Amino acid sequence: MASLPVPAGVRTNDLVVSLCVQQSADADEPQLLAPAGVLSTRYTLRGSGIGLHTAVWPWDPHRGTRATWAAPGGGHTALANLVYRHASIEDLTLTPVDGVTEHSAVTEVPLPASENHTVLYAVLAVSSSLTGAVWPQEVTGRVQLLGEFGEHHISLMTADTPGGLPAPGALRLDATVDAACAVITIPGHTDGLPTWVLGDPDSSVLGETTYLG
Repeated sequence: MASLPVPAGVRTNDLVVSLCVQQSADADEPQLLAPAGVLSTRYTLRGSGIGLHTAVWPWDPHRGTRATWAAPGGGHTALANLVYRHASIEDLTLTPVDGVTEHSAVTEVPLPASENHTVLYAVLAVSSSLTGAVWPQEVTGRVQLLGEFGEHHISLMTADTPGGLPAPGALRLDATVDAACAVITIPGHTDGLPTWVLGDPDSSVLGETTYLG
């Protein structure tokens, strides 16, 4: 079992995106145990067999402050929770991952173009020598989990963009790896109401979803 708290400051109807990446997982695992009643989707990488599991839900106090996954398979597991405010809960879908591209023996992972709303990129790879990555200027790096050097561990790197932009470029890596890039759309409101940026009112803008942590 693997568990990780959601970022501090989460409020009712903030959108939680939980990612669970595991090596050598059983075909039916991992499963999201908590919060109860939230469905997760799975994508298995063709080359490495890594499982990417994604769950998205609107937060409320009854759903608790942790995401807990049943992850009994062998190998390394990486978890990440990200929270967005002012997402459009009504437009959520059962399949949050819009697409996954896979790349073999690369030092750069191209990022697909974004659409009309905030786009979250999740790049994963297994490597014993990856120690760093640099995102292009058009995206903002978020959670980054690099495997232990010398161990054949999963690295999970995330970034997002406000959306509506052409292909933003590529994530540059300091090692040659087999990698995959998953694209997750965070649906946003289009009502023109202000978006509150946590702790930074000067950066508040109109019509954009706000990343909280």
